[in-house]
Amino acid sequence: MLLCELGLYQVLRHKLRLRKRAARRKVFRRGIDLGQARPDAAARMKEMKLKEGAVAPGFTAPANGGCEVSLSQFRGQAVVLYFYPKDNTPGCNREACGFRDAHDEITARGAVVLGVSADSAARHDKFIDKFGLPFALVADGDKSICEAYGVWGEKSFMGRTFLGIKRRTFLIDANGVIRKIWPKVKVATHAAEVLAALDEL
Repeated sequence: MLLCELGLYQVLRHKLRLRKRAARRKVFRRGIDLGQARPDAAARMKEMKLKEGAVAPGFTAPANGGCEVSLSQFRGQAVVLYFYPKDNTPGCNREACGFRDAHDEITARGAVVLGVSADSAARHDKFIDKFGLPFALVADGDKSICEAYGVWGEKSFMGRTFLGIKRRTFLIDANGVIRKIWPKVKVATHAAEVLAALDEL
């Protein structure tokens, strides 16, 4: 009897380990870094809260194709600046492809699209080749741009809290002023929402 109970206990422990391993793999596929420490209250207070009507923080950073991109080089054009967690993850793929499919309509309105994540420029090159993306992706490896726009901060998934890039889009007008912010992006309809906002500029 004791041996049977011991065997059942070992089976249950093994199942629990398998569930935890599967959960970790699911989290990794979604581009979440659970190795990041949970921020304390002071760190959360430092998250910048940009508002519509504020001047967009400038930046210069590496991008795909081995080039550098500066926000200032697009002065005179509207800029769709979108932040996303990670290349080649389901939600980010869908969002990027939405902007790809709407790209001709966006450029017809005199705007450019810039994507930003912490992925390397080399990884961006592969992401662009895989999905045929016609716009630049900025490599914010030190997360300085994300911090300037307040998109680097505390997130939660499957009961875990961690630091990461929040999916958020900023529409910047030709004068460098933030005209609209999408704090919670719905990737399925986001490109259409951006086009509607461009029509109102």
